Amino acid sequence: MAKSSATPVLVGVAHVEQRIGDDPAQGKEPLALMIDAVRAAPTTPAIPSSWPPRRRCA
Repeated sequence: MAKSSATPVLVGVAHVEQRIGDDPAQGKEPLALMIDAVRAAPTTPAIPSSWPPRRRCA
């Protein structure tokens, strides 16, 4: 499989954790947790807040 120059690359990551207690219904869906981690990644002190540039994903 040939690589495209438009292949997305994950540059930064963050750790997201939730504690829901006794009621599992209070927990977020896995995709929501992934989105939280991606949004938290640029707030890491080693990464400028302007990175990555905001782009619309298809």
